[in-house]
Amino acid sequence: MSIDCRAIVRAVGPFLLIFVFLAVTHCVSTKREASGDRSSEIDREIILEKGITRSAYEAVQSLRPVWLRGRGPTSYGGSQHPKVYVDGMHRRGLPKEALGKISVQRVKAIRFLGAGEATMRFGSGHENGVILVITR
Repeated sequence: MSIDCRAIVRAVGPFLLIFVFLAVTHCVSTKREASGDRSSEIDREIILEKGITRSAYEAVQSLRPVWLRGRGPTSYGGSQHPKVYVDGMHRRGLPKEALGKISVQRVKAIRFLGAGEATMRFGSGHENGVILVITR
């Protein structure tokens, strides 16, 4: 019985690439957090400092509008916008609708998770990332 190494590499290769991508994405985001780069987070203090009084959507639109930009349609029909999660629970609809229903009075922090981190945390289907709202 002989082992066809090329067949094994062809079969396992795509999974290895995904694993390496997720590992590198996680390491980069962990390093960014450790270095104090908070561009992927809006905390309550910033919201109050900027005088934002209405909704989580207003906070994101004012402070991190790039989080709301659609990335274009995906080749397999997925969403072109980031998904919104509140305390780990998915909120359906476009970010404007989902975030618009959340009063800033309830917000502790709002974070953006890129595709890799979002996929590691919530599974597939998050190719445009996640806007994660943590409430008080």
